[in-house]
Amino acid sequence: MKNIIISLTILMTAILVSCSDELDKSSNVPGNQSSEKEGNVIIQPRNPNLPKIKPFDINKLQTKGDISGETGNSDAFLGRAYNLKNGNYILGDFSNVSHPVIDLNAVKAYDPNYVDGIKLNITETKSFAYDTFERYQYNSTITKKVTSGFSLNLKIFTLGKTKTTTDVFKTVIDNTKEATYGELSINFTNSQFSLQNSEATRKLFARQFLTKSFIRSLYNSPISSTLDSYGDFVLTGYLTGGKAYAIYAGNATSEDRTDVKEKDMDKSMNASLNYKGNSTSGNLGITGSNHNDETNTFKSNNTYVSIKTYGGVRDGGEAVVNVKAIKDLNVDLTSWMRSLNNVSNHTMIDVKDNSLYPLSDFVLEKNFKQRFDDTFNEVLPTYTSLVYPYIEIVRVMVRATSSYEAVYDVAAVLVTRQADRIILSDGLAATATDEELRKNEDDAVFMKKVEKISAEKSQLFSSDIEIGYNKRTRLNPNLRSPLCINLAGFKEKNFYKFYYEKTSMQYIYDPSTRICFSYFVDDGDDEVLDIYGIRNWVESLPDKNISIASLANSYNIIGL
Repeated sequence: MKNIIISLTILMTAILVSCSDELDKSSNVPGNQSSEKEGNVIIQPRNPNLPKIKPFDINKLQTKGDISGETGNSDAFLGRAYNLKNGNYILGDFSNVSHPVIDLNAVKAYDPNYVDGIKLNITETKSFAYDTFERYQYNSTITKKVTSGFSLNLKIFTLGKTKTTTDVFKTVIDNTKEATYGELSINFTNSQFSLQNSEATRKLFARQFLTKSFIRSLYNSPISSTLDSYGDFVLTGYLTGGKAYAIYAGNATSEDRTDVKEKDMDKSMNASLNYKGNSTSGNLGITGSNHNDETNTFKSNNTYVSIKTYGGVRDGGEAVVNVKAIKDLNVDLTSWMRSLNNVSNHTMIDVKDNSLYPLSDFVLEKNFKQRFDDTFNEVLPTYTSLVYPYIEIVRVMVRATSSYEAVYDVAAVLVTRQADRIILSDGLAATATDEELRKNEDDAVFMKKVEKISAEKSQLFSSDIEIGYNKRTRLNPNLRSPLCINLAGFKEKNFYKFYYEKTSMQYIYDPSTRICFSYFVDDGDDEVLDIYGIRNWVESLPDKNISIASLANSYNIIGL
């Protein structure tokens, strides 16, 4: 009981000291000024001569390139983005594949052993049923495709699957949410293609082999826009060949238990499959003639099916069937199946297990990593445009005392174009006593520190961007919204700069604290320095070479 009380006390403390800043709820119009936020007082206004943030049309830069669903037995899809959350939930469907994130040709030129292709020549039938969409995630294999190190928000996942599936059958089933569903596929697998995806390899790709178009999107548009345009994951393994896929929906004739309805739907699906032969020889069809013999739960007149094929030659339209009652179904797929004997008719048909890695695994910037994951899982709000960066001096939680009292430091917080809060603290609060930190509750003490910090930041960091303070705002770096990252020990004079020509990235780093800022120099354009008002500071820093691997492995990198 004592442990429960303590846990509840800690939880309440976290809630009470949560971030009160309202930027994450504000307008998504570029240039949303902090003067519009309640309680904010501007000390130094933004220099009106600084450039405005230019609108960035992400869709103009992205194409799927010279590949299509008919690419055949090749590794062309490796390293491309894959849309799971907003896709069609048919694993291996080419329409879920998006723009390249990793430059596959550059990886091959560097070391061809990072890419692997093997022959399998396997034929297998798969089927599963689900009485509710919550059951889908447990009965299907879709969650096995995502790396085990990533946490999916299954509630969001379920909502996406519900919409895509009910849309298929809404014209023939009145209450689609009460139906039982099933999916059946027969896979004629020829080959498997894989891209190495160990942690060390992903860091290598992130620092050296990202496509310029992806980096450009990363640094010129909101993270939510990059997710919308690219997708949520990077594809590192898939199977090729041909696949016949059918999705079923039916209303049960009786109020049976969930497991009974799922078992009977599975029987109905397999009864409708007519496959006689070995591999791509013999006959293949889907028919309703045997349907009522297997189960009384789902009758052929109130059970419906939709069929798609992947790969092969679609002859006479038989290989695609829009929604139809099983009683009216008699589809012969033999001709389509035999066309798979020609390897040039093959395409991607499935995703290899543990081969979908989140986009966050392929970026080095700590704030981008966190924003990718928390935007995907809807922890953070989405933005339709970038915001103007500024500095706000606020109270920042250091720790909770033994009596669960939150005590605070006073620090400058850089709000980035992505609306990330980067806390530029001197690091001294970690060793301060509770009593010393309690003094920061006094507004007179707070204002004295505001004057000192604002003078330092204006003189050393930026004399051009907006600097203000807010007595009401309290940040807790341990909470996930808004996104807060504490850079303890930040000192402007300790930094060096390093330009990595291979990726057009500029790094500003401090070897003593392992703090690093990064920005993309787009075809020689470093206007981002003016957007942040830090050109004088950056250009005053000495150049000093450093290993890009050292930056990737040992530094906290913040993307500007």
